[in-house]
Amino acid sequence: MKTVQDVMETKTTRQFVETAFHEIKQVVNGDEQDIEAFIASVKERFLNPYNDHHLLDIGLNAVNKFKARLLPTVKRFVQEKGDLPQAIVYSMAALFLFYKPIRREDDGLIGIRAGMEYKMKENEDVLILFSRVWQDYDNGGEISTVVATLLQAADVWGEDLTRIPHLEEMVTNYLEEMLNEGLKNSLDRFVQLEV
Repeated sequence: MKTVQDVMETKTTRQFVETAFHEIKQVVNGDEQDIEAFIASVKERFLNPYNDHHLLDIGLNAVNKFKARLLPTVKRFVQEKGDLPQAIVYSMAALFLFYKPIRREDDGLIGIRAGMEYKMKENEDVLILFSRVWQDYDNGGEISTVVATLLQAADVWGEDLTRIPHLEEMVTNYLEEMLNEGLKNSLDRFVQLEV
C-alpha cells in the first residue's frame, strides 16, 4: 500500500479506518448530522483517485500529528467512556513501529518496510528519542521499556502518557504482536476482533 486510496480500497485497512472513525465520532461534540457529513467528506477525499495522498508523505512529522490530532481523542475517550479507544491506541503502537529506524542520517531516520527504505522526519528531540529507545531494544532491551520510555516523554507529548490508565499495557501488547507476527497479521487479527 502506497496511498490513502489503497488503504480505503483494501478490506482490512478500510475496516480499521471505519473503526477509528467510529471511536472519534463517539467523543466529538456537535450535531450528529454534521459529524456524519464531515466523516463522509473525509472518506470521499480519501477515495478520490485524483488526490494522490502518499502514506510516506503523510508520515512526515507523524508524532506531532498524532499528538495534535489523536491524543486529545484518546484522553477525551478515557474521560467520557472510561475505556481506551482500541483503534487509536493500535495506531499509536503502529506509529512507534513506523519510527523504528535501521540507521540515522543527517536529515532524519531511515526505516525499512517491505524491503524498501523510507525517511522519517520529525523534530530533533523526537528523532533522538526514537533512535535511542529502538537501539536499546535492538541491543537486547524489552519492548515494555521502549513503550514506557516513549510514553513518559513529556517533552514530546506535553505530559507523561503512562498516567493514562492501561495505555502503556495496551500499546505494549499491540507493539509486541506487530513485531512478533508482522503488522499485516496483527492488523487482520485486530479487525476480526472488532467486527
